[in-house]
Amino acid sequence: MLLVFYFDAETWGMAVGVGATYLVRIIGRVVPALAQYFSASIFKVYVHMWGRAFLIGAFTLTLVVVSPRYLGDNWTNRLIGDMVIMSMWSVLTFAFVVKMEHRALLMQYLRHLGR
Repeated sequence: MLLVFYFDAETWGMAVGVGATYLVRIIGRVVPALAQYFSASIFKVYVHMWGRAFLIGAFTLTLVVVSPRYLGDNWTNRLIGDMVIMSMWSVLTFAFVVKMEHRALLMQYLRHLGR
């Protein structure tokens, strides 16, 4: 709320605030509890929870930062570039972050829709 009211951040301020709240909650409560429950180090829990997602996010952010330099000011090139980046992010997330059980459920649902 501080970002929204005092800095006139509107929608993106709310999104950043919710994301920051989520991260503080995870860092402050959940990770130490999981580390204690599984008798593992906090670092190992962080790597297991965030490792793949962080690598995919870093790769996607790199593409987002680098792509305008090569695509120029043409809006159609940027639109196509953004669609490619979102497609790559979707495929990488589906392949490396989504659990196998959830992938099987999604594929089963999609096959059911195709009938």
